[in-house]
Amino acid sequence: MEWIDNVVNYFTGDRNDTVVEERKLENQVSSYNESVENRTYDFTPKVMSYPSDAGGPDMPHTVVFHINVRSNSSMGKQLFDQKGNDEDWAASQQAYQNEYLSKESRAKGENADTIMGAGAALAAGGAALGTQLGNNPSKLAKALLPLGAGVAAGTIVGAMTDTTTKYRLDSSISLHINNPPQVNYAADWETAELGPVVGALASGKTSISGLVNTETSELLGRGVIAAAASIPKALGVDMNVAGAIEATTGKVANPYKEQLFKSMRFREFSFNYQFVPRNQQEYLNVQNIIYQFKRHMHPEVSGSGLFLIYPSEFNIEYYYRGSQNVHINKIASCALKNMKVTYGGDQFNTVRNTNGAPAEINLSLEFTELDMLNAQRIEDGL
Repeated sequence: MEWIDNVVNYFTGDRNDTVVEERKLENQVSSYNESVENRTYDFTPKVMSYPSDAGGPDMPHTVVFHINVRSNSSMGKQLFDQKGNDEDWAASQQAYQNEYLSKESRAKGENADTIMGAGAALAAGGAALGTQLGNNPSKLAKALLPLGAGVAAGTIVGAMTDTTTKYRLDSSISLHINNPPQVNYAADWETAELGPVVGALASGKTSISGLVNTETSELLGRGVIAAAASIPKALGVDMNVAGAIEATTGKVANPYKEQLFKSMRFREFSFNYQFVPRNQQEYLNVQNIIYQFKRHMHPEVSGSGLFLIYPSEFNIEYYYRGSQNVHINKIASCALKNMKVTYGGDQFNTVRNTNGAPAEINLSLEFTELDMLNAQRIEDGL
């Protein structure tokens, strides 16, 4: 590390330069911590990189993390207050909306008032409807009248609900790609039994009229006998008549098993980094990078303390020489669900004359995608 070279002064007897560097680092860290504690956010565009030359000729492959804060968070409100009237900023936010949010099929904050209004209307109207039907079930038309009150209630609640969106910060985190990018796609399929009759109809093996035959009569007869034979079991006498029939006839009802599609699983992405800062600026970058991930994976508490405001979201993009790498899959908006910081490697060592700055920091990040993928999203490059 370049800044460790100052330690040489300690052995030569000249401590002046070492003390200056030590105090400089302390002042920088203290100034940064003070701004964090005061919640005075710096929205100056910048790229927090590690190493400092990530994306350059020697390290052309990087992964960039964009941070999207919620408009109803303290940071989102400060950001809009500062830049809400800036046309360039508004254009950049619209580009972010078009690239990500408008293409995603998940629930959107802009629809919160609609959902709350509809929910309140259904709840109020449903309660009134149940009361009316309970008192006089013959007067259905009269019972429907209170639904108007439900709609009115929904309108009021909807008006009380803040619609939210997300703002992308102008700053981003750029880290060197040290492990091969990978992605997993998984679908959930469930085994189900259609049963012999429905299965035969569904597979085209028979028709409604074709069900009237000897085998169908046998199948129904087995069912009746098995049901009747189950009565003694309730009295403590075990009679497996159905099993005996299957064993003696050498036949069992065709279950017509099928695989039913249920859904796609959310993709997950993991990143692991070893930080060994080479100078003071890289060390400060590492501390800032760790702080940003920590800060934006946690929720804020609302002013009244009654709600937790969802954490920020991340957009993750692979870059090559400063431009997005089109040869690697895209990633939809993500949430950071696990983060582990280890101060040190096999041993915990600090840099001399820094008041305990760790010589090595390891960071593990686990993200989960927030948009369930479909064929159209795959066509978009995911």
